[in-house]
Amino acid sequence: MSMLERANPWWVIVAFALQLLTYAAEGAIWRIIARRTGTTLSLGAAFRLSVTKLFVDQSLPSGGVSGAAVVAGALERRGIGRPIAIATLVVDIVGYYVAYLVALVSALVIARVQGHAGIVVVFPAVLFSSFAAAVIVVLLVFAGRGARSGAKPARIPFLRRALLVIRRADRDVVRDRRNLLAAASLELAIILLDAATVWTSIRALGFDAPVVGVYAAFLVASLFRTISITPAGLGAFEAASVIALENTGVPLAVALSATLLFRGVSLWLPMLPGLVLARQLRTAPAGLRVNPSPEVAKRSSPT
Repeated sequence: MSMLERANPWWVIVAFALQLLTYAAEGAIWRIIARRTGTTLSLGAAFRLSVTKLFVDQSLPSGGVSGAAVVAGALERRGIGRPIAIATLVVDIVGYYVAYLVALVSALVIARVQGHAGIVVVFPAVLFSSFAAAVIVVLLVFAGRGARSGAKPARIPFLRRALLVIRRADRDVVRDRRNLLAAASLELAIILLDAATVWTSIRALGFDAPVVGVYAAFLVASLFRTISITPAGLGAFEAASVIALENTGVPLAVALSATLLFRGVSLWLPMLPGLVLARQLRTAPAGLRVNPSPEVAKRSSPT
């Protein structure tokens, strides 16, 4: 029986719904931090910012930093002061890398048990994990220390500018464990939703696959997408995903089709809305405005 005869289009709708939930989860991070700093951010505004963040992250590969920076800038232009906006950026990036580390380690354990964790996967995973851990430590150590702290400035111009920015973050927001836990939990939920989208893409083609195996395959493919120099990891993700899924027992044709279907729903479909919303950010539409409390306005005012 061919894939066309076995296909179940209803699973495509489920895949699309799962992707909508990823935007809601990302937006929830901004809303939680905004609420805990005494400001309000509407659900619709947070959702649109999430779509914009995805577009920027996919267009400018930077491990989630570029998109978070764009959102932080948008929040600042719409009423949240710079220290809190920068702190939101720091919390989101830390949460992203913590979640990625947890997911990647668990995927490597699964791959190891299944006998698929070769040096080609383990070596880049160790390198990226070391990098991610270093980013987390640097952000938590330097964020909120103030631009005039006694720490020696970095010699590399890019790092020096980056450290000057994160030192201006609101220290209370960055060090609030509830913010960090919420960000990491929601970022992990996004990873799980993406992996579930791959699984539903396979089901949409009329085939079944082990959930745990698909999860590990998705994380391996995501690793190569992250370390790739191409926008959105084009080529690297697809190749790694097809190979990893085939190793879990998914037929080659199904693995390729499911990977392309996942990329269609998660990458190509949101690109046009993301581009439109990114342009709208410059005009500060009313729906994206926030309302800081007097206390937050005072904390956010430049010193």
